[in-house]
Amino acid sequence: MTLDEATAKLQEVPCPYCLSLGGLAIMVCGPGRGDCESIGQCLRCGYKFNVEFAAATLARLKEEQHVRERSSPCPACGAPEPEIHFACDTQKYSCFFDCFFVATCRACGHTFRIHVSTDDPMRPRTGSRAAS
Repeated sequence: MTLDEATAKLQEVPCPYCLSLGGLAIMVCGPGRGDCESIGQCLRCGYKFNVEFAAATLARLKEEQHVRERSSPCPACGAPEPEIHFACDTQKYSCFFDCFFVATCRACGHTFRIHVSTDDPMRPRTGSRAAS
């Protein structure tokens, strides 16, 4: 990913920590690192993250959200296709995000939580908070 591509992606991919859009794109290259890595730094909170990984994760989650929307009936009334949103609790753990889908039934308004199924549920978050 080029610097221009990373800058453009930061207008579409929110910060994994505070969910703000927009950020500073940085290319990190060095001996022994192989290819250069595109790093985004959030302008709001200073969190640093791998732009390519964040964009790929967001695309995967949007697809999973679409699938879950069509296959998760409301547990209260049984109505199909609730409205689904993805959320992460960034304050609960110091090293890991607690991520889940929140569904709201379009028929009765019941809200319920659906945990994300990932290959590795304890996958560490990428990047680091910038020092203040």
